[in-house]
Amino acid sequence: MRIGLSTTIALALTGSLATAAAAQLVFDGGRMDAAGAVERVGIASIKTAPGAPGGQLSVIDVRGVAQTRTLAETIALVPSAWAEGQPSPGAAAIDAWTLAGAPFIELIDGQRFVGRPGHISANGETIAWLHERFGTLLFSLDEVARFVMRPSATEAVVPASSSAKADTVWLVNGDRLEGFLESIGPRSGGEGFALTIDAGGTPVTIPVDQIVRAQFANPRQALAGPVAWLADGSVVRLAAIETDTQRSVLSLTASAARRAGGPAGAASESPGTVATAQFSTAELSAIAFDSSRVLPLAGLDFLSYRPIGLSRRPGPRIDAVDAIPAALGAADVLLPGPMEVEWALPTGITRVVGTARLDDVDAVWGECVVVVELLTAGSAAREVARMKLGNTALLVPLTADLGTTTAGDRLRVRVEPGELGPIRDRVRLERVLLLR
Repeated sequence: MRIGLSTTIALALTGSLATAAAAQLVFDGGRMDAAGAVERVGIASIKTAPGAPGGQLSVIDVRGVAQTRTLAETIALVPSAWAEGQPSPGAAAIDAWTLAGAPFIELIDGQRFVGRPGHISANGETIAWLHERFGTLLFSLDEVARFVMRPSATEAVVPASSSAKADTVWLVNGDRLEGFLESIGPRSGGEGFALTIDAGGTPVTIPVDQIVRAQFANPRQALAGPVAWLADGSVVRLAAIETDTQRSVLSLTASAARRAGGPAGAASESPGTVATAQFSTAELSAIAFDSSRVLPLAGLDFLSYRPIGLSRRPGPRIDAVDAIPAALGAADVLLPGPMEVEWALPTGITRVVGTARLDDVDAVWGECVVVVELLTAGSAAREVARMKLGNTALLVPLTADLGTTTAGDRLRVRVEPGELGPIRDRVRLERVLLLR
């Protein structure tokens, strides 16, 4: 049954279910409501509700009480750690072994498919990529932002808004080629494909196994519509979500098309059937029913920053590994000491939610104040939240109403040193989201 205007999703909390019942869940985690609050839930099934004004969620809360929620009231389904208040692991928890054998392709809207290059039978402007569950998918060059063949545990996160100025290919021998990608074609003597790039007037053809990563000069777009974050690191925009109650799995249909079969079983570079696959709860990390309603702070570029208390200090950074995207894209933002940081806000943002936490290494000695301000054109900065960190308050909710932002509005976060001075006041902004 497809999620639509006449859909009900039945939810159940695993903590209060018997083992047999819990085994039937198709999602086990948390439900984020329109205000950003998260409750512990599990999805058991999807049922139609003829005549209902919109999709509805039937929820069993921690008391075992059945309740009803609408999809309009629901931002996303999120990992259970969010509902349980567990700290995010951060980049330090990821080791190189975790990343082994996980190449991925990323589209201009931020979708990502973990897998490996697919076979191309002729020169053209189409990339084939094989995902373990969705099969071989086809993407035009205009849709692709980059692909990474050898993810690194030290590679910095690439902001979603970052577009390359030229097509660039990094090679395993350390060379870098920059120019214009002319075509993608078959790889001689093996699987995958080869790129032909015009670098300084000389066309160079490179087999994909000699590439570390490639980035293309295609303008980025915002992610929109229903989106699933899979446990394998894929981020998939969805055309449909269905429930298989017999097998207790979710059937997800990607907006990307699976490759069509050619004559006599030969590969074709023509789109074929829709790409649909089934996933158990262990294979799902999060689902946003309308990703345009929830934007991660980590997805915005830093507009400016200045240190406080010291003349020089390392700047803010995204504490995440590029190869493993955070659920909803909500990676941690680390402010390594007292400082003031600003971001340009998208229009239509009404609320910011998340957590401010003293970094673990500063938990004993850290003491500071975190101030959140909204800056609008022609008006003085308006303080929307103030939180004190230190002693027993190692983490505090970061929640503020912003009204409705318009073009030119900015968000400012300031970490002010406490009585013990500006040393060891590193603040981690965890899972901070901007809601519409």
